[in-house]
Amino acid sequence: MLPGSPAGAHRLDEYLQAARVDLDLTRVEVRLALTPGVDVAETIVREIDVDRDGVLSQREQAAYVSCVLEAVHLDVDGHTARLQPTSSRFPAAADLKGGEGTIMIRLRADVPELSAGAHRVHLANTHHAEIAAYLANVLVPQTPRIEITDQRRNANQSDLTIDYVMRR
Repeated sequence: MLPGSPAGAHRLDEYLQAARVDLDLTRVEVRLALTPGVDVAETIVREIDVDRDGVLSQREQAAYVSCVLEAVHLDVDGHTARLQPTSSRFPAAADLKGGEGTIMIRLRADVPELSAGAHRVHLANTHHAEIAAYLANVLVPQTPRIEITDQRRNANQSDLTIDYVMRR
C-alpha cells in the first residue's frame, strides 16, 4: 500500500472564495463563502480589523463587504447588474486566524423580468486575486421557467458565464 496524503478543504496559503449564483425571474443572487487558509488569515483579519482591537465591528464588517463588492462584477445579457449586499455573517477574528472561519456574504441584483428565450449571466470575481482559490457554480433554479443550458468558467473559476432559457 502507498501512503496517501490527507484530504483538506483548501490549501493553507489560499483564500478560498466559493460563489453560488441563484437565478430567479426578477433577481440574481450571489452567495459568497470566503475562507482564508491559516497562512493568509492574518492578512485578511488585519484588512478587516482596521482599529486592531481584535473585534470585527459592524462598521468594519460593512467596510469589508463593500471592498468585496468592488471586486465582484455581474452582468445580465451584457448589461451591468448592480449588486447590493443583503446580508453577511462574519466569524470571530480568532476563528478566521485559525483557518476555521468562513465569511458569508449575500449580494443581490434586481433585474427586470426578461422575455422568453435565451439569456446569459456573467459573474467575475477579482477579490484578492493574488492569493485566491475560486469556485463558482449556479444553483438549480427554484422556478421551472428557468432552464440552465450551459456553464463556462475560466481556468481558475474567477469568471463564470451561465447560459439559460427563460420560458413563459
